[in-house]
Amino acid sequence: MNPVPASLSNSVPSAAPAEGALRARYATYRRSQARALLHLVPREGLRSMVRAQRQGAGPAPEDSDVEALIEFAERLLPLPPFEVWLEDFARHRPAHLDTEPIEERGPRAEGPVTLSLRRLEFEGEPWHAALEVAPGPDVWTGRVRFHSEADAGARAYSTAGVFRGPDAESVRRRFEGFDDHTLAAFLRSVLP
Repeated sequence: MNPVPASLSNSVPSAAPAEGALRARYATYRRSQARALLHLVPREGLRSMVRAQRQGAGPAPEDSDVEALIEFAERLLPLPPFEVWLEDFARHRPAHLDTEPIEERGPRAEGPVTLSLRRLEFEGEPWHAALEVAPGPDVWTGRVRFHSEADAGARAYSTAGVFRGPDAESVRRRFEGFDDHTLAAFLRSVLP
């Protein structure tokens, strides 16, 4: 049984991250929550955590003390299991994008993330318009990738980065504010 929720699975290949990528994102989420806890705990509390970690887990010769402490903090936190986190990720994807530190989003080779998907008719044929967003140093950018619904194996066509905003949610709102005529004009501009 595939644990990826239907809301992350659709006919646009880049819209649903592979399960391995989702599990990696979940692991990153858990580690970032553990690091955040360590930043909140006062120094004496950290000393107590180090003592408890060493008593319970024993020495970790392959790990640094900091990494071992992060792993210990991760076990202390009441974090949701993968399936619960995955459902929340599917329902509130923009919130997950905006709260993850950029340096923990993985290598840039992953490319943009599909944040919204719309269906439109163009010259009597059904198409999908997917909003793909990516963080930059100071601003989020978005482009629209079009896929023909009638020919699933056909080439996809993309605009340049036509959206810019301070966060992923503002880019998504602008994309969803466009009517079908505007999306059709974008599609027309990228077709050969």
